[in-house]
Amino acid sequence: MPTAWDDTRVLGGYPGEYIIIAKRSGKDWYIGAMTNDSERTIQLKMDFLPLGKYTLSSWADVISSPQSLTRSKSAVSAGSVIHIRLDIAGGWVAKITTTN
Repeated sequence: MPTAWDDTRVLGGYPGEYIIIAKRSGKDWYIGAMTNDSERTIQLKMDFLPLGKYTLSSWADVISSPQSLTRSKSAVSAGSVIHIRLDIAGGWVAKITTTN
């Protein structure tokens, strides 16, 4: 995890409800999301990405097992919309890298 950032953006949220923040270091983006005591599904537009092809690797809480994580990987671009599922008091993180 980098300690210096080239760009930081708040991608969504509401005080006391949930937050989604993206940070960029070089060409890689790191996104973190968390919610309060309400579960929710958030549609996140990837329009902050420059044109190109990317791989999104994400980790999220597992509803039935709070000490476990689920991992997924998908292709995304600036035109993509992803769905983030947040469990009660849960979180989600992702790393976005360019695809060669």
